Amino acid sequence: MNFEKNDLEDLLQKIIDITANSTKEEELKIGVEGELKDFFLKYEIKLDPRYEKSVFRGRIDALYGFLIVEYEKPGVMNTKSARDHAISQVKEYIEKLAVDQGVTKGSLLGVAFDGENIIYVRWGDKWIISRMYKMSISTLPQLLESFRGLYRGPLTSKTLTKNFGFNSDICRKMINKLTINLKSFKSKRNKVLYDEWFKFYSEF
Repeated sequence: MNFEKNDLEDLLQKIIDITANSTKEEELKIGVEGELKDFFLKYEIKLDPRYEKSVFRGRIDALYGFLIVEYEKPGVMNTKSARDHAISQVKEYIEKLAVDQGVTKGSLLGVAFDGENIIYVRWGDKWIISRMYKMSISTLPQLLESFRGLYRGPLTSKTLTKNFGFNSDICRKMINKLTINLKSFKSKRNKVLYDEWFKFYSEF
């Protein structure tokens, strides 16, 4: 997707300012996540990430469907020890989330981000770690595309039940619509169908 250059420059400057004024990773996360939400809404893209998603004994900072985002203290990944720690965390979350969601490790992408630097982590036949990219007008589009492109949720029994099961908004709306439509037809056949259908679904 093509984003307007002016919008990219504006977002980049906001992230730079947030990074400069943050001393903790939580401050960075809150600020950046808010700006990302506003940015995508300009393009009529509504993302609803999950925060502090528990996976066994860990917590993922932000989860966008197939994308794991690990925020670090601003600028900390300029040191090798901090980079290694962030990469290790992302690897662990990919492994744990794959088991939790019933998907392959290769379907997930991890991003370690400290406001100044970006590292991508994924699984192929082995762990594939990108070089560290500096946050810039040239690296920002790829990061944004990762958020947008990987947001769709994994097709597992858990997500399908959540989105389309009996307690979902879609299911409630569908049942209500079917009820109205079936009631509007007065034939004997429709009445039998409605009675049987109502008897079955009223048990849930």
